[in-house]
This record gives sequence, C-alpha cells and structure tokens, in this order.
Amino acid sequence: MPVGSSPILISWGDRRKGNDRKGEFCRKSRIKTQSHLDPTPPNSVKNSLGKTRFDHGVQRAASNSVGRGPKLDTKTLIAISFKVAIRQNGLMTNATSNLIQHPRPIQTRTNPTTVTGPLPILKIGLVPIGFPVVQAALSGYSDGPMRIIARRLGASYTVAEVMIDRFVLDLKQRHRTRRHLHVTDEEHPVGGQLMGSDPASFGPAAQKLVEVGFDVIDINFGCPVKSTAGSCRGGYLLSEPEVAMEIVSRTREAVPSEIPVTLKMRRGLDDSAKSLDDFYRILDGAFARGVAAITVHGRTVEQKYVGPSNWDFLFDVKKHAGSRTILGSGDLFTAEACLEMLRATAVDGVSVARGAIGNPWIFSQTRALAEGLSLPQPSIAEQRRVMEMQFALCLQSSELAQSLATMRTFGIKFAQQQSHSEETRNAFARIRTIEDWHAVLDRWYPIAECATGNR
Repeated sequence: MPVGSSPILISWGDRRKGNDRKGEFCRKSRIKTQSHLDPTPPNSVKNSLGKTRFDHGVQRAASNSVGRGPKLDTKTLIAISFKVAIRQNGLMTNATSNLIQHPRPIQTRTNPTTVTGPLPILKIGLVPIGFPVVQAALSGYSDGPMRIIARRLGASYTVAEVMIDRFVLDLKQRHRTRRHLHVTDEEHPVGGQLMGSDPASFGPAAQKLVEVGFDVIDINFGCPVKSTAGSCRGGYLLSEPEVAMEIVSRTREAVPSEIPVTLKMRRGLDDSAKSLDDFYRILDGAFARGVAAITVHGRTVEQKYVGPSNWDFLFDVKKHAGSRTILGSGDLFTAEACLEMLRATAVDGVSVARGAIGNPWIFSQTRALAEGLSLPQPSIAEQRRVMEMQFALCLQSSELAQSLATMRTFGIKFAQQQSHSEETRNAFARIRTIEDWHAVLDRWYPIAECATGNR
C-alpha cells in the first residue's frame, strides 16, 4: 500500500458499526469541516478517478494530461490524487503544502529574553534530545526510512507516523506490516505516536511500542481530519477533557517511569471560549498526570491546514506553562521559520511536520543558521544522494512495488528543490517501474552535473 494511504488508519478502529464509545461521544459534538485542497479538480476528472487507489492517482491523472485533452498542472494532479486518498484512506497531511504560498504566521509578540543568546537544549523527561528542532509524526510519511534520513541530516529526534491503538494491538510481525513496529539502532531517540478513542486500549498499545524499542510514547489529540474527528479520536478529544485525561492516565500508568509520555495538541477545536477552556484544562491535567512534554500546533482543528498558524497563542501557552516543556508547531517550512518560532515564542523546541517532506535538509540548515553560518543549499548531487539513500532504505523494509510508491510520493516533494520543479514533479508522478525511477534521476539529477556540483 502506498505512502499517503495510511494503512494505520484504515485497517481498524472506530469505524466499525456498533462502536458504543463512538455513539457515546460523537453525539455530543460535530465538527464543521472544510476541504483544504484548492483548487477542487473538475468533476469530470474527479469522477474518472473516484475509485483509483492513491498509488495510481497521480499516475493516471498525469497520463490523462498527456495526449488526451487539456494538460493538467502539477498542483491539480496532486490535488486529485490527494482528494482520492482522503476519500478512501483518511489521509492526514496536505499533499499540496509545498506547492502553494503559505501565509505568514500570526506573530505580534516577542519574548525579549530569547531574541539573543544560545538556543535551549531540549530534554523530554529523562530522554536527552539536544538541538531543539525535531521531526513531527507525519501520517503516511514518517516511516523508518524518512526518520533515518532526518536523523542523518541533523534531526535530534523523530516521531513515527501515528498508529491507531487497536491497530497496534492486532499488528503481527508479517512481512507487509512489520515495518510499522521496526526501530533501528541509529534512530534513537525516537517516539511512537498513538491515536484512538478507547482509553482502555492505550495502555496495552503503549506497552507494545515500548517493547519494540520506542523511547517516547506520544498521544495524538491534534489530528484535524474529518474521518478522525468523526471517529471520536485525534483532535475531537480536545472537546472531551475527561476522556482525554483518562487516556493520558492509562498510558502513563502502563509504561515504565523512565519512558516519557507526551502529547500532540492543537490550540482547540475552534475559536470558541469553551475550546480555549478545554485546551488549558487538558494541558494542565496532562502535566499533572505525569506528561513530560506537550507539542502545540497553532491552528484549531476546524482550521485544518487553512490560514496562518497563531504563534501568539504559542507564546501565551509557554508563558502559562512556565518551566514545563512545550514544543511549537505550525508554519515551519524553512530554517529561518524554525529559529524565528524559538526566539519569538520562547518554546522549548519546535516540531517540523510538512516542512520536512522533501526537505530533510531543514534540520542541518537550522543548525547552521543557529551557529551563525550561511544557509547551505542542497546541490543536485546532494539531492540525488539523499533520494538514492532513502530508496535503498525503503528496499530494506519493503518490497519493490511499495518502495517505488513511497519514492514516487517523496519524489514529488523533493522536486521542489529543483529549478525545473514542475517538470521534475511530473516525471516523478509517472514512475511505475525501477527503470522509470532510474530514468528520472538520470534526466533531472544527471551524474555529469552531480560530478561538477551544479544545481
């Protein structure tokens, strides 16, 4: 199954009929949702791809645009495939995030004590992290190969893609699924993220993640996807403080004391006063129950990925939290933004999500800027080296077809580094075979240019 389709979300969970907890909690609240894809593909194209799996969505859209009617631009191609993935698989990340202009975050306040001076040294519970720029959990993306690449390129800590609690409990060490519970030696420290609606399942699931080698257990109270909210998990639980805190308690009690438990939250379900009260009730309650750190995203669940992230809210949260560990998230697409958030909000660390897809150099770039060095840009040779390294890592844990699907998705993102980004994205979107893969690299990342270091 291709990256982006997230087998974690569709294999199990609260979608089954007769789920009592779903009926109990979902009747209390409904979230107004909106699509975060713009533009919406034409109906004729959308309908023709309506039953296409994500791994073929971009390919078929691309083939439809070549020699058969008007050519579709790459933004529309990816939007079509992404919309299909949302409909069928509950995808949780914005596939067009790097193809559109991002608004400036809301930031009117600055903490004068953090404008200058050294950056904080991040620590999560008893686990030393170090440099305060980490990679967030990315559903459909932050698999083992992506995490290893991030670590090799400067990330001090990474979090695996979110896993539903029941999925973890039922997961067997089969060839097709074992990668979800595989942690390599060079990844440490690494976190495993859980999401679900039944507090009783979190403890056993967390224990299983600890047994396979995850150093930190992260609980997702931030996913804004419609299917997730409709299933009473993720961001929906920000409207159910009692359930959220019971999940925290069950998880903290289940794992050894030396294993930190952390949370991922958004700043509320919406912009209402009740949502704000619920947010702080969960935040304070979680710390009181032994949570070591909380990552806060500066958008509401209702916002999804639309509009700017509110960094002023992160400033307020850190001021409220005091010495307790807060990481910030939202609108971190450049090294400059990572440092700006750290300086402006005084958070203890920043968690890079979509900004790391196709740009794992953001971690080494942030380190360089923090040391007062010039911003290093990846050459054609470096881009090819990293993509070939990630593909080789994929082949170690997945079959060829899965690895090609993974790198097709990542290649579209890596193409943003190219001067001919649109043509390169189109080429990656059409990859079907290993020969196609090598042909794209040879065409857009030629060995001759790699040898001379040209961009």
